[in-house]
Amino acid sequence: MGGKIVLPEVDPNINKVIKNFRFTPKDISDFWKIFQKLDKQKTGLVPLAAIFKKIEQERNLITDCLLELLEIEHDGEINFSDFVYMVATYCFFEPIDILKFCFYVFDQDKTGFFSVDDLNNLVNAVHNIKSGNTVKGTVRASWVKLTFAGEEFEFEEFKRIHNAYPRLFEPAFRLHQNMMIGFMGEWWWNAKKQLVIDVKELADAKIKAMAQKKEKKKQRKKDRKTQRAMGSLRYFLCPCMRKYYDPSLSAYDKLSEEEKAQRDKEIAAARRQAELRVKNPETAVWLKYQKKIAAENQVYSLEEEPEEDERDPEQRRILDATHAATAAAVHKPPEPAPTATSTAVANYIQPSLGLTKKVVVNSYLDQKVNITAAMRAERAESRAERKARRDADPDLKQKARTTVSGAEF
Repeated sequence: MGGKIVLPEVDPNINKVIKNFRFTPKDISDFWKIFQKLDKQKTGLVPLAAIFKKIEQERNLITDCLLELLEIEHDGEINFSDFVYMVATYCFFEPIDILKFCFYVFDQDKTGFFSVDDLNNLVNAVHNIKSGNTVKGTVRASWVKLTFAGEEFEFEEFKRIHNAYPRLFEPAFRLHQNMMIGFMGEWWWNAKKQLVIDVKELADAKIKAMAQKKEKKKQRKKDRKTQRAMGSLRYFLCPCMRKYYDPSLSAYDKLSEEEKAQRDKEIAAARRQAELRVKNPETAVWLKYQKKIAAENQVYSLEEEPEEDERDPEQRRILDATHAATAAAVHKPPEPAPTATSTAVANYIQPSLGLTKKVVVNSYLDQKVNITAAMRAERAESRAERKARRDADPDLKQKARTTVSGAEF
């Protein structure tokens, strides 16, 4: 009578195989029998050369890259868990996965682009070509016919090359097929793949059913709220009006198409203004410039004078005399009529007559002197105020040195 088979302890690699590939305890036991046949010395380690010899393959750069991809550390020998993990992972590869594996491994810079040199190294590796030799036969004929649009290409171009010249990467696919046939059989792996697909589809169907059930429950709750808002009679007799009582609709959803388009334009304009304010913040110099412009506009914005035919003779005489005095002060010949920028006019009331008249306060030069003095006093007061704020908050010293070029004005 045969003794009971004692399986090795379950480690992280075995757990990955059970979870990802739906391996059963019987499957692990069958792999353990295969591993024991390969372990001639009964040390718990099997040489990589013996594993690939069983499937009539040679250990090459592709097989070593597979172990590196799976992060399997070895010194020419691997244990049982690494053996199961390597075989199961590569046997579950689909053709597109094998191409991705080759592309990723030989993309040395990991930039997502494949150079002509990388492709040459890949072809030599899969065909086990030693340094100084070259491929022969149909593989060489396929390589000669290859054309490239540039020095580098992406994965889509890599797939096109494989579809046009499948002999170039054929050894990588032969390794996949021989591994399935040598360990458990090709039919067994296809059945295992179908089981994984069925389990995944069943899980997706359950998730979709739960989502639909939740959505129906949410819709029933919304319908009850709409019925309470409309009343039962209107709810059943006017179903076309239900959308206007839908509690989930916002004010925007209830707008017409034209109103929505206008609203979208306003939102886009407001968003653009906000982005500009973030990119071009108002600095201290810009605020000072705006304040200066506002003060000058306030001083020079005079009240509109009446038309010539609207002025009484006394008013015309006063304005003509004022204009003549101003022109003489600046050594210019008098002009026929005063302008809004040549005089400064103020209103005063004569209590005895109860009338409002415009009289000249100062000449143009005196007014400019007063304006300059006022602006200097304002700047001095502003500097004192800023200095006091900087003394109170040292962080403002750096902000005070911010400047804005004239082009931004």
